[in-house]
Parts: sequence; structure tokens; C-alpha cells
Amino acid sequence: MKAFPASAVPRNASDLFEAAAVAPVVITRHHKPRFVIMSVEHYEALLRKQQGIEDVPEKGSSS
Repeated sequence: MKAFPASAVPRNASDLFEAAAVAPVVITRHHKPRFVIMSVEHYEALLRKQQGIEDVPEKGSSS
């Protein structure tokens, strides 16, 4: 997982968002992980997994 120090976030925001679009990114403070930034899609997939739903097609959807 890619990591960015909190102090570098303002200077590297575009790099941070680009990395977070691919995989979660850790924001560190004092060399310790403090926050995670990720895409909405990844976050929603985590919620589905937590709820035991994992990529189950919705009823009535045609695929």
C-alpha cells in the first residue's frame, strides 16, 4: 500500500488521488499510519464484503 506523509499531502494531492484511484493509500503522521484514502468504488466493495454481499447481482438486473 502506498503511503504519503501528511505534510506532503498539499504538495502532492494529484499524486495522492491518482494512487488512491488504483488502491487505498495510507496517510502517515509522525511515521505512523493515521488515515486511509480510497476510491468510492473500493469503499463500497469493502462495505459489501463486510455485510456479506460481495458482488451479488441485484434482482431484476440484466447481465
